[in-house]
Amino acid sequence: MDPRLGGKALQNLKMFKSLCGDEALSKVVLATTFWGNVNSSTGMVREKEFEKSEYWGKMIQKGSKVLRQDDGRASARLIIEYLVKKRTPASAGVALDIQIQMVDEGKSLDQTGAGQEMNAQILAMRKEYENKIATLRADLRVAIERKDKKWKAQIEDERRRTKTKLENAEKDRMKLQADNEELKKRISDRRRSFDRDFLDTERRMQGLAYELQIMRERNEAAEKQQELRYQVQAKQDKLEMLQWKIRQAQTCVLM
Repeated sequence: MDPRLGGKALQNLKMFKSLCGDEALSKVVLATTFWGNVNSSTGMVREKEFEKSEYWGKMIQKGSKVLRQDDGRASARLIIEYLVKKRTPASAGVALDIQIQMVDEGKSLDQTGAGQEMNAQILAMRKEYENKIATLRADLRVAIERKDKKWKAQIEDERRRTKTKLENAEKDRMKLQADNEELKKRISDRRRSFDRDFLDTERRMQGLAYELQIMRERNEAAEKQQELRYQVQAKQDKLEMLQWKIRQAQTCVLM
């Protein structure tokens, strides 16, 4: 466990923070590993150095939690349980910065914090490689003047490798732009699909509402018919009762 961060690790951490944003950092676990490579006291000292470092310190201030992962099941389970408990009904989830920027604010990928961080890293790499190539060119001229074939070959080899890295950095930059266009297209396609689904759902709801209204009207008509039948039956019963009373009265008169 080495508390020093540099190079790719530092770039990845910066990118991670740009993707998440401050609000989401409260649901992040900073897991320390390789505890088996150091004794306990040394590991604890390095862990404290991590916690006091510039980037981890800021993340911890925003709510990130430092936990140990010693390659065992128990520590892994502890980390998972901690993250699960963080997801409560009152705090079911949190939107990442890149989601807010692209969905709510309508920014393109290269306009987001993460996109700008990536672009800055690529441009920094490009500048570094261009400076290195310029230095190698100067060294190459010296080697040619000295007729040092071995040094010249080494410089040419290093120059080719650096040029390849520069080309790769440029490809990454172009890929970021291409990914941005592809993402914009996908978002646009999804919006159109959502609009179609929404209109289709709205039409179906209108159809169901119409069918429900027809059913209600039919039910009301059926209820009225039933009520009418009850009324007719009641009148029929009343008529039969009157007829029975008349017959009874006639019988009494004859007697």
